[in-house]
Amino acid sequence: MCFESLSSGVRRHKMVAVTKLRAWTTRRLAIGGAALASVSLVVGLAVVASQSPGAGPAPTITSQQPAPPEFVLPTPIAVMAPLARAREFAPPPSAESLGSRLPRLSWAVAGGSGFRVVDPATGDILIGATDKLMLPASTMKILTAAVALDHIAPGTRFQTTVVSPKPGTLILLGGGDPFLTSKANPISGAASLTTLAAATARALKSQGVSTVALGYDDSRFSGPAWHAAWSSRYAWSISPVSSLAVDHPKTGFGVRPKDPSRAAANKFATLLRRQLKVTSVRPARAPDGATTVASVSSQPVELLVERMLRSSDNDAAETLRRQAAIAAGMPGSHAAGRRIAEETLERLRLSGQGIVLDDGSGLSRTNRVRPSVLTSTISLALTEPRFRPLLSGLPLAGVTGTLAERFDDRAEAAGRGVVHAKTGTLRDVTTLAGYLITKDGSLLVFAGLANQVRRPWDAMDWLDRSASRLAACGCG
Repeated sequence: MCFESLSSGVRRHKMVAVTKLRAWTTRRLAIGGAALASVSLVVGLAVVASQSPGAGPAPTITSQQPAPPEFVLPTPIAVMAPLARAREFAPPPSAESLGSRLPRLSWAVAGGSGFRVVDPATGDILIGATDKLMLPASTMKILTAAVALDHIAPGTRFQTTVVSPKPGTLILLGGGDPFLTSKANPISGAASLTTLAAATARALKSQGVSTVALGYDDSRFSGPAWHAAWSSRYAWSISPVSSLAVDHPKTGFGVRPKDPSRAAANKFATLLRRQLKVTSVRPARAPDGATTVASVSSQPVELLVERMLRSSDNDAAETLRRQAAIAAGMPGSHAAGRRIAEETLERLRLSGQGIVLDDGSGLSRTNRVRPSVLTSTISLALTEPRFRPLLSGLPLAGVTGTLAERFDDRAEAAGRGVVHAKTGTLRDVTTLAGYLITKDGSLLVFAGLANQVRRPWDAMDWLDRSASRLAACGCG
């Protein structure tokens, strides 16, 4: 989540609810799996992530398939034929019955809100005719995921490479892997500096080299590493954006280096020193034609997108947006990332008048998004296979990611294992957007945004209970 700050009163944790939650989670994992399977049957959401290495010649990126063609949004009924057939078993939801079920949001809780519910089979707006510009917080990552998947083939892997421009000199070349780790972890499948250091040492020893000078190159990304709109208080939830960074905290929060590239190079030098002598570590630029010594590859982009959404990883969101800009032939900068995001949503006809996509993580308080932009993007992912990692990455209520400890009381029980949604939290912003299947089998897409939030826990409960009431609805 992208928290800006929370008062000490808001920091209180519902310990009893969390204890109950964990017990529920164990019992309800099967429910979550059933919910995922049912959506797959209705709209074909199964995502098969290829694990085979890429074969591209470039030192920092490999791709298993060509870039996707320009997408033109068809009519809702044409693309949602499976849902139309499903209506033989599930009646179309009624706007009247749905609207009467949602709880009201008190002015004492939040000064502004928007909640939209859409029938993705027809495009009908069931709730939320008004469509205000609002701060999206981390639901912005839904749009970032769509932009990344539109421009980067899902099998693409980003490489972290060691090259040698001359004997005795190494350069660690960052490829923009947002989940590069220091320690190898075969279970996660993430690339690691430990693996890279071992391969490098083997290659050099075979050549009789035992002493090296180490340089590091983070030039894949350009422009300011820190966004001008980010407060210094964000330093605990995001790092300066770099194409060479290692060990982003798993939860998205923690102590972070001010210079991620140098920190990664120092970590790599420490690992190399187990087998080689490293005389120096300093910035460098890898020249064209430098000999490749060793490299490691990230997971495929489709899995990077899923992980970014599930854990609401701010660093990964900013990295993926820059990678999308590079894939489109632009620089890997904040400015190019904003440009490619705005152009992509406009081309896909997902944009709305006045929206501002200032960053990829949702931390910027300059961002402005309408609920319709979020529901349209999720609906697109339900219709177009190349966007489906966006769906599989959404946390599952009460089970995974940033929703693991949400939907934690009786009033929210119907949403557990049923609601798939992205959370968003800033100092006075609470948001939730995703999809669910109602009690009678209808698929609904929704987006709820609360701004000017005065009581954050109550605003979260409003969103969770709204989604749960939709899930419990027999609203035909």
